[in-house]
Amino acid sequence: MAAEAERAEYQACADAVERTLERCPKVAQLREALRRLGRDIPVSCAPCPEPDKGKTPAAGGYMTDSSSIVMCQKWAAEMPSEVANTLVHELIHAYDDARAHIDWTNLVHHACTEIRAANLSGDCSFRRELNRSNISPLHISMAGQRCIRRRAQLSVVMLSLIHI
Repeated sequence: MAAEAERAEYQACADAVERTLERCPKVAQLREALRRLGRDIPVSCAPCPEPDKGKTPAAGGYMTDSSSIVMCQKWAAEMPSEVANTLVHELIHAYDDARAHIDWTNLVHHACTEIRAANLSGDCSFRRELNRSNISPLHISMAGQRCIRRRAQLSVVMLSLIHI
């Protein structure tokens, strides 16, 4: 039964990725920009580790060693409408890597690409922050900047923990 559920998750993820690759203009624009830099970034679905209790599950990631993007299949199966945003975010990392040759062990480089990805992908749009309950009527101004900073800090902290 578990294997059947995992296959269904994989197929739902693969379908969501395929729809996004075919229909999302931002994804198409970034993939074309990467092709002009000589990079074709494959996207695949795979099981990801379950997060600790109370933590947000991973959505996907740019794999620097293989220059590919892996989408977490359970997350993508449960949140297909979010796949486009995640792909855009990860494609921005791939673009930065292709263009600027990011040193992923350098926390300044990592922070820079996270800031760009959070800002350019729409991760920190007013609507998304409102849906996350991160905007209160008293703190509407600068909400996008606070989000970008928070998301970059979280990513850099996670990276620094991996390299300790």
